Amino acid sequence: MSTITHIGDYIAKDFRIRISGLRFLGAQLLYLLPLLGVYFFIRSKLSAKIDKTTLTAGISTAGNGRTFVLWIFLFPLLTTAIIGFAAGIGVSSRWGGPTLNLAGVVLLMFWPIVSNDQAVRRLLQSAGVWLLAAPLLLLFTGLASSDHEMYHFPGKELGEEITKRWRETYDAPLRIVGGGHVAPDSIAFHSPDHPSVLQHLSHAWSPWVTETDIQKYGIAVVCLRADRLCIENAAILFPNAVTTPLTIRAQSTIFFPGSQRNLLYFFVDPNDIGVNLNNVKPLPSRNDKTDS
Repeated sequence: MSTITHIGDYIAKDFRIRISGLRFLGAQLLYLLPLLGVYFFIRSKLSAKIDKTTLTAGISTAGNGRTFVLWIFLFPLLTTAIIGFAAGIGVSSRWGGPTLNLAGVVLLMFWPIVSNDQAVRRLLQSAGVWLLAAPLLLLFTGLASSDHEMYHFPGKELGEEITKRWRETYDAPLRIVGGGHVAPDSIAFHSPDHPSVLQHLSHAWSPWVTETDIQKYGIAVVCLRADRLCIENAAILFPNAVTTPLTIRAQSTIFFPGSQRNLLYFFVDPNDIGVNLNNVKPLPSRNDKTDS
Protein backbone atom coordinates (compact mmCIF):
# COMPACT_ATOMS: atom_id res chain seq x y z
CA MET A 1 0.00 0.00 0.00
CA SER A 2 0.99 3.62 -0.18
CA THR A 3 3.24 5.57 2.13
CA ILE A 4 1.49 7.86 4.59
CA THR A 5 1.80 11.36 3.20
CA HIS A 6 -0.30 13.32 5.66
CA ILE A 7 1.02 12.48 9.09
CA GLY A 8 -0.94 15.48 10.33
CA ASP A 9 -3.97 13.22 10.63
CA TYR A 10 -2.21 11.58 13.57
CA ILE A 11 -0.87 14.73 15.23
CA ALA A 12 -3.16 17.00 17.19
CA LYS A 13 -3.86 20.53 16.11
CA ASP A 14 -5.10 21.34 19.59
CA PHE A 15 -2.68 21.64 22.52
CA ARG A 16 -5.17 19.92 24.81
CA ILE A 17 -4.49 16.52 23.27
CA ARG A 18 -0.90 16.74 24.53
CA ILE A 19 -2.24 16.18 28.01
CA SER A 20 -3.02 12.59 26.99
CA GLY A 21 0.70 11.82 27.27
CA LEU A 22 0.67 12.91 30.90
CA ARG A 23 -2.63 11.14 31.50
CA PHE A 24 -1.05 7.98 30.11
CA LEU A 25 1.75 8.16 32.66
CA GLY A 26 -0.69 8.93 35.47
CA ALA A 27 -2.86 5.97 34.47
CA GLN A 28 0.09 3.59 34.71
CA LEU A 29 0.83 4.82 38.24
CA LEU A 30 -2.83 4.35 39.13
CA TYR A 31 -2.79 0.78 37.81
CA LEU A 32 0.30 0.07 39.92
CA LEU A 33 -1.17 1.36 43.20
CA PRO A 34 -2.75 -1.96 44.34
CA LEU A 35 0.48 -3.88 43.69
CA LEU A 36 2.59 -1.23 45.39
CA GLY A 37 0.23 -1.20 48.36
CA VAL A 38 0.47 -4.97 48.83
CA TYR A 39 4.24 -4.92 48.36
CA PHE A 40 4.99 -2.23 50.93
CA PHE A 41 2.42 -3.58 53.40
CA ILE A 42 3.95 -7.07 53.40
CA ARG A 43 7.48 -5.72 53.44
CA SER A 44 6.75 -3.49 56.43
CA LYS A 45 5.27 -6.45 58.32
CA LEU A 46 8.23 -8.69 57.56
CA SER A 47 11.03 -6.18 58.01
CA ALA A 48 10.85 -6.38 61.81
CA LYS A 49 11.04 -10.18 61.71
CA ILE A 50 14.00 -10.48 59.36
CA ASP A 51 17.33 -11.26 60.94
CA LYS A 52 19.71 -8.92 59.16
CA THR A 53 22.54 -11.43 59.56
CA THR A 54 20.71 -13.87 57.28
CA LEU A 55 20.51 -11.46 54.37
CA THR A 56 22.61 -12.49 51.42
CA ALA A 57 23.73 -10.90 48.20
CA GLY A 58 21.22 -11.76 45.54
CA ILE A 59 18.69 -10.13 43.31
CA SER A 60 18.52 -6.99 45.41
CA THR A 61 22.22 -6.26 44.89
CA ALA A 62 22.55 -7.42 41.27
CA GLY A 63 23.38 -3.96 39.98
CA ASN A 64 23.70 -4.59 36.24
CA GLY A 65 20.73 -6.94 36.07
CA ARG A 66 18.55 -4.59 38.08
CA THR A 67 19.51 -1.64 35.90
CA PHE A 68 18.61 -3.60 32.78
CA VAL A 69 15.18 -4.62 34.11
CA LEU A 70 14.46 -1.07 35.25
CA TRP A 71 15.48 0.20 31.82
CA ILE A 72 13.16 -2.09 29.86
CA PHE A 73 10.38 -1.32 32.35
CA LEU A 74 10.62 2.47 32.46
CA PHE A 75 11.87 3.30 28.97
CA PRO A 76 8.68 2.36 27.02
CA LEU A 77 6.45 4.15 29.53
CA LEU A 78 8.48 7.35 29.65
CA THR A 79 9.14 7.40 25.90
CA THR A 80 5.44 6.98 25.08
CA ALA A 81 4.47 9.75 27.50
CA ILE A 82 7.19 12.15 26.28
CA ILE A 83 6.50 11.62 22.57
CA GLY A 84 2.75 11.85 23.15
CA PHE A 85 3.20 15.17 24.94
CA ALA A 86 5.85 16.64 22.63
CA ALA A 87 4.24 15.66 19.32
CA GLY A 88 0.63 15.95 20.44
CA ILE A 89 -0.21 12.35 19.53
CA GLY A 90 -3.21 10.76 21.22
CA VAL A 91 -2.11 8.01 23.61
CA SER A 92 -4.23 5.24 25.10
CA SER A 93 -3.51 4.09 28.64
CA ARG A 94 -3.98 0.49 27.48
CA TRP A 95 -0.70 0.69 25.58
CA GLY A 96 1.15 0.36 28.88
CA GLY A 97 -0.35 -3.05 29.63
CA PRO A 98 2.50 -5.24 28.31
CA THR A 99 5.11 -3.18 30.15
CA LEU A 100 3.19 -3.34 33.42
CA ASN A 101 3.58 -7.12 33.34
CA LEU A 102 7.17 -6.49 34.44
CA ALA A 103 6.11 -4.60 37.56
CA GLY A 104 6.23 -7.68 39.78
CA VAL A 105 9.71 -8.59 38.54
CA VAL A 106 10.92 -5.05 39.18
CA LEU A 107 9.65 -5.10 42.76
CA LEU A 108 11.30 -8.48 43.37
CA MET A 109 14.61 -6.88 42.43
CA PHE A 110 14.33 -4.83 45.62
CA TRP A 111 13.05 -7.61 47.87
CA PRO A 112 15.54 -8.64 50.58
CA ILE A 113 16.87 -12.16 50.09
CA VAL A 114 17.02 -14.36 53.22
CA SER A 115 19.18 -17.49 53.22
CA ASN A 116 17.74 -19.50 56.13
CA ASP A 117 15.73 -22.71 55.70
CA GLN A 118 12.45 -21.18 56.83
CA ALA A 119 12.66 -18.47 54.16
CA VAL A 120 13.38 -21.07 51.47
CA ARG A 121 10.35 -23.13 52.54
CA ARG A 122 8.13 -20.05 52.42
CA LEU A 123 9.44 -19.21 48.98
CA LEU A 124 8.65 -22.70 47.68
CA GLN A 125 5.21 -22.66 49.30
CA SER A 126 4.42 -19.28 47.76
CA ALA A 127 5.55 -20.48 44.34
CA GLY A 128 3.34 -23.56 44.65
CA VAL A 129 0.30 -21.52 45.65
CA TRP A 130 0.88 -19.17 42.74
CA LEU A 131 1.21 -22.02 40.24
CA LEU A 132 -2.16 -23.35 41.40
CA ALA A 133 -3.92 -20.02 41.78
CA ALA A 134 -2.81 -18.30 38.56
CA PRO A 135 -4.48 -20.74 36.12
CA LEU A 136 -7.69 -20.69 38.18
CA LEU A 137 -7.67 -16.89 38.23
CA LEU A 138 -7.13 -16.71 34.47
CA LEU A 139 -9.92 -19.23 33.90
CA PHE A 140 -12.28 -17.24 36.14
CA THR A 141 -11.55 -13.92 34.44
CA GLY A 142 -11.95 -15.57 31.04
CA LEU A 143 -15.35 -16.99 31.97
CA ALA A 144 -16.42 -13.68 33.52
CA SER A 145 -15.71 -11.81 30.28
CA SER A 146 -16.81 -14.53 27.87
CA ASP A 147 -20.04 -12.71 27.01
CA HIS A 148 -18.14 -9.77 25.49
CA GLU A 149 -18.79 -9.18 21.80
CA MET A 150 -15.13 -9.59 20.85
CA TYR A 151 -15.12 -13.20 22.08
CA HIS A 152 -18.19 -14.18 20.09
CA PHE A 153 -17.40 -12.76 16.67
CA PRO A 154 -16.76 -15.49 14.04
CA GLY A 155 -13.73 -13.67 12.66
CA LYS A 156 -11.81 -16.71 11.47
CA GLU A 157 -14.76 -18.09 9.54
CA LEU A 158 -15.54 -14.68 8.03
CA GLY A 159 -11.94 -14.10 6.95
CA GLU A 160 -11.71 -17.50 5.30
CA GLU A 161 -15.07 -17.16 3.52
CA ILE A 162 -14.50 -13.67 2.12
CA THR A 163 -10.99 -14.60 0.97
CA LYS A 164 -12.29 -17.76 -0.68
CA ARG A 165 -15.02 -15.89 -2.55
CA TRP A 166 -12.62 -13.14 -3.65
CA ARG A 167 -10.10 -15.64 -5.01
CA GLU A 168 -12.81 -17.59 -6.80
CA THR A 169 -14.01 -14.36 -8.43
CA TYR A 170 -10.69 -12.77 -9.42
CA ASP A 171 -8.07 -15.52 -9.08
CA ALA A 172 -5.91 -13.04 -7.17
CA PRO A 173 -5.08 -12.35 -3.52
CA LEU A 174 -7.30 -10.04 -1.50
CA ARG A 175 -5.30 -6.85 -1.00
CA ILE A 176 -7.79 -4.38 0.54
CA VAL A 177 -10.86 -4.81 2.72
CA GLY A 178 -13.12 -2.10 4.09
CA GLY A 179 -16.28 -1.73 6.11
CA GLY A 180 -17.42 -0.72 9.56
CA HIS A 181 -16.78 -2.11 13.01
CA VAL A 182 -15.15 -5.49 13.72
CA ALA A 183 -15.60 -7.23 10.36
CA PRO A 184 -12.77 -5.70 8.26
CA ASP A 185 -10.20 -5.96 11.05
CA SER A 186 -11.16 -9.60 11.65
CA ILE A 187 -10.78 -10.37 7.95
CA ALA A 188 -7.37 -8.68 7.80
CA PHE A 189 -6.19 -10.72 10.78
CA HIS A 190 -7.58 -14.13 9.84
CA SER A 191 -7.37 -14.02 6.05
CA PRO A 192 -4.32 -15.84 4.65
CA ASP A 193 -3.86 -12.79 2.37
CA HIS A 194 -3.80 -10.35 5.33
CA PRO A 195 -5.20 -7.40 3.35
CA SER A 196 -4.86 -3.77 4.33
CA VAL A 197 -7.92 -2.24 5.99
CA LEU A 198 -9.80 0.87 4.90
CA GLN A 199 -11.18 1.52 8.36
CA HIS A 200 -14.74 2.82 8.38
CA LEU A 201 -14.27 3.35 4.62
CA SER A 202 -12.44 6.54 5.56
CA HIS A 203 -9.15 7.71 4.06
CA ALA A 204 -8.65 9.98 7.09
CA TRP A 205 -8.67 6.89 9.31
CA SER A 206 -6.60 4.81 6.89
CA PRO A 207 -4.13 7.05 5.04
CA TRP A 208 -2.17 3.99 3.90
CA VAL A 209 -5.00 3.11 1.47
CA THR A 210 -5.42 5.47 -1.48
CA GLU A 211 -7.81 5.75 -4.41
CA THR A 212 -5.03 4.50 -6.67
CA ASP A 213 -4.65 1.37 -4.53
CA ILE A 214 -8.36 0.61 -4.77
CA GLN A 215 -8.39 1.18 -8.52
CA LYS A 216 -5.40 -1.14 -8.92
CA TYR A 217 -6.27 -3.97 -6.52
CA GLY A 218 -10.01 -3.64 -5.94
CA ILE A 219 -11.61 -3.88 -2.52
CA ALA A 220 -13.94 -6.15 -0.56
CA VAL A 221 -16.49 -4.14 1.42
CA VAL A 222 -18.08 -5.99 4.34
CA CYS A 223 -20.65 -4.55 6.76
CA LEU A 224 -22.62 -6.03 9.60
CA ARG A 225 -26.25 -5.92 8.56
CA ALA A 226 -27.03 -3.85 11.66
CA ASP A 227 -24.26 -1.31 10.92
CA ARG A 228 -26.27 1.37 9.14
CA LEU A 229 -23.38 3.84 8.94
CA CYS A 230 -21.19 1.30 7.15
CA ILE A 231 -23.95 0.49 4.67
CA GLU A 232 -24.63 4.19 4.01
CA ASN A 233 -20.93 5.00 3.51
CA ALA A 234 -20.53 2.02 1.19
CA ALA A 235 -23.43 3.27 -0.92
CA ILE A 236 -21.87 6.74 -1.08
CA LEU A 237 -18.48 5.44 -2.17
CA PHE A 238 -19.76 2.81 -4.58
CA PRO A 239 -23.32 3.78 -5.62
CA ASN A 240 -23.53 1.10 -8.32
CA ALA A 241 -22.48 -1.78 -6.10
CA VAL A 242 -24.93 -4.59 -5.40
CA THR A 243 -24.68 -6.08 -1.92
CA THR A 244 -24.91 -9.78 -1.24
CA PRO A 245 -26.25 -11.12 2.07
CA LEU A 246 -23.96 -13.45 3.97
CA THR A 247 -24.48 -15.41 7.17
CA ILE A 248 -21.38 -16.64 8.98
CA ARG A 249 -21.58 -19.26 11.70
CA ALA A 250 -18.88 -20.42 14.09
CA GLN A 251 -19.24 -23.80 15.75
CA SER A 252 -19.07 -23.93 19.53
CA THR A 253 -16.07 -25.50 21.23
CA ILE A 254 -15.05 -26.07 24.82
CA PHE A 255 -13.71 -22.50 25.09
CA PHE A 256 -15.93 -20.80 22.48
CA PRO A 257 -19.73 -20.63 22.72
CA GLY A 258 -20.23 -20.36 18.97
CA SER A 259 -21.89 -17.46 17.19
CA GLN A 260 -23.64 -16.26 14.07
CA ARG A 261 -23.49 -12.92 12.26
CA ASN A 262 -25.51 -11.55 9.37
CA LEU A 263 -23.55 -9.36 6.97
CA LEU A 264 -23.72 -7.63 3.62
CA TYR A 265 -20.77 -7.53 1.25
CA PHE A 266 -19.74 -6.65 -2.28
CA PHE A 267 -16.55 -6.67 -4.31
CA VAL A 268 -15.15 -3.78 -6.32
CA ASP A 269 -13.23 -5.05 -9.32
CA PRO A 270 -9.53 -4.36 -9.75
CA ASN A 271 -8.92 -1.69 -12.39
CA ASP A 272 -12.29 -0.12 -11.60
CA ILE A 273 -12.44 3.67 -11.74
CA GLY A 274 -14.42 6.45 -10.18
CA VAL A 275 -13.86 5.98 -6.43
CA ASN A 276 -13.54 9.19 -4.43
CA LEU A 277 -12.57 8.57 -0.82
CA ASN A 278 -13.34 12.17 0.10
CA ASN A 279 -17.05 11.48 -0.37
CA VAL A 280 -17.22 9.80 3.04
CA LYS A 281 -17.28 12.07 6.06
CA PRO A 282 -14.73 10.58 8.46
CA LEU A 283 -15.42 9.59 12.02
CA PRO A 284 -13.52 11.59 14.69
CA SER A 285 -9.81 11.17 14.03
CA ARG A 286 -7.42 9.50 16.44
CA ASN A 287 -6.13 12.87 17.54
CA ASP A 288 -9.63 14.14 18.31
CA LYS A 289 -10.85 11.22 20.37
CA THR A 290 -8.49 8.93 22.24
CA ASP A 291 -9.46 5.84 24.23
CA SER A 292 -8.33 5.71 27.79
